[in-house]
Amino acid sequence: MENVFFALSKILGFLQFPLTWIFILLIWALFSKNTIRKIKLFKISVFLLYLISNPFLFSEFSRLWEVEAIADENVRTHKYAVVLSGMVVYDKKLDRTQFFRGGDRLIQALELYRKGKFEKFILTGGSGSLKKDDREADFMKRFLISANVPDSAIIIERESRNTYENAKFTSDILKTLKAENEEVLLITSSIHMRRSEACFLKAGIKSQVFSTDRITGIRKWDIDYLFLPEAGAIFAWNALIHETVGFVTYKIMGYC
Repeated sequence: MENVFFALSKILGFLQFPLTWIFILLIWALFSKNTIRKIKLFKISVFLLYLISNPFLFSEFSRLWEVEAIADENVRTHKYAVVLSGMVVYDKKLDRTQFFRGGDRLIQALELYRKGKFEKFILTGGSGSLKKDDREADFMKRFLISANVPDSAIIIERESRNTYENAKFTSDILKTLKAENEEVLLITSSIHMRRSEACFLKAGIKSQVFSTDRITGIRKWDIDYLFLPEAGAIFAWNALIHETVGFVTYKIMGYC
């Protein structure tokens, strides 16, 4: 059942993207023989495109969803910090690890480690593609080793394919370490934290959450920010919708 769910989530994932909806409406309008319907569909498409490209509107919706970040000094001391993947790829041609925006998870985790906020990393993440190729936990470990973190301070979980499995397999690791009752420091992106925290709680893992790479900050009231479209907002909606749909789906499936 889990394999079917994983495959469907990947195959149908493109339907979550707002541009997909607009593209479908435009194709419908293009081939519609009803002139009135054609005009309405074009108007709806333009209106939707404006909405999803408005940075202020996106920011306000994100503000409702993101889990608030905390200051480093408010982080309690832990033995283990769990860092979720989903932000790194490996360029085989250049022999180089490349990070997406979510790479902030690993950078801030490294800073907390150096401040003595935890003793060991648990890096969780296998391959998020349908074919099991590169494992993200391996690349994350490679980066930490290059940053002079000792191998003895790094534990990797390289089989998980999604957030549910991140929590499930991390729970197995903690049981092996006789640490299933310990509170861990859970580190992931603020937009991803709500689903992550719920999955880890469902898996029986107590955690203090540490949100990274926040999307929203202090509200801006600049005229251009309020009304002018911005291409970056369109891309950002993909992540927000992916997380909200994912959270609801996980609830239905009993994953969190």
